Amino acid sequence: MDEMNIEQMCDLMNFTVIIKDKDHKIIKLNKYAAEKIGISQEDAIGKDIHNIGDEHFKGIYRDDDLVFETKKAIYGKTHKIEVNEEEVWIKVDRIPFLNSEGNVEKIFIMAHNITSQIRTEQESIQLKLLADKGVYLTEIVHNLKNPLSAAMGYSKLAQKMMGGNDLFDKIDNAHQNLLGIITDILNVKNNTIDSNYKPEALAHIVQDVLEMVRMNKDRRILEYTAVDVDVMGAAKINPIHLKQVITNLVNNSIEELHGKDNKKIEIKVRQIGSKIAISIADNGGGIPADKIKNIFSPQFSTKTCPETNAFGTGLGLSFNKRMLELYNGSIGVESQEGQGTVFTFYLPAVA
Repeated sequence: MDEMNIEQMCDLMNFTVIIKDKDHKIIKLNKYAAEKIGISQEDAIGKDIHNIGDEHFKGIYRDDDLVFETKKAIYGKTHKIEVNEEEVWIKVDRIPFLNSEGNVEKIFIMAHNITSQIRTEQESIQLKLLADKGVYLTEIVHNLKNPLSAAMGYSKLAQKMMGGNDLFDKIDNAHQNLLGIITDILNVKNNTIDSNYKPEALAHIVQDVLEMVRMNKDRRILEYTAVDVDVMGAAKINPIHLKQVITNLVNNSIEELHGKDNKKIEIKVRQIGSKIAISIADNGGGIPADKIKNIFSPQFSTKTCPETNAFGTGLGLSFNKRMLELYNGSIGVESQEGQGTVFTFYLPAVA
């Protein structure tokens, strides 16, 4: 295809096409490129390519001087640039036109925005990594059963030798909860749940969670936690899963309160029609506005506190969202930096 035909085809192409001379002056550009930079095709002629358009437009011409120097085309070069604080990927072809003396007289440039393609590829890689991690974590969970069984046996033996007391009962309950979680993880397949469970009263579940957190994380948790459970019944969810969801949220709140003198956590449980609403609020540092949209994404975390080693995995909230949705529930968040955070989730009530 000769130069004349290429120039005639410019306006038919749904991507940026520009022809410029050795002084970087525009000789021709297609309608698509003109619309991108907000200038008419006629007004663009003769303009220096580096002085018009936004960063999106300018960022694709970094290697043009190399084409003039080597007199060789560059095909499929991908550039990552930033436009309005977002990453954009552009794939560019640069084809030189030589004059009768063998020097580059002009360059034909074609630029494709391949951002959606790159992001799709990145998401595929991320999903593959998550799948591989899932297999690995399942193997780890499976291997936890043996030492847990041993710990349960030693606990029962010690209980017989020393006599029963409340502490042994709490240790046994903790072991049973952990065994239930492990068994549940190994049984869950294809994002399905076992409906063979007996719901527990919400007040009982909340108190169990707080006691467990107090014993393992912060002995003062009950002192600065206000609990208001205005529901006598239960929610339609396996108690093991509900405890995990609440524990994740309470633990997050405790970590947000590190270093504060005036700590405050509020847990409220209400019934709204056929739904149970459970909210966990704290007066911690809050979540930055630009991070809230990703807060439930797998492996996304805002925890970066060296003092507490609170470098999160980003799995707790994504687990909560996935688990609640399996029970036809939902979860949302309201937060303001410096003011605190409120997570509220909803579940069907037991009729």
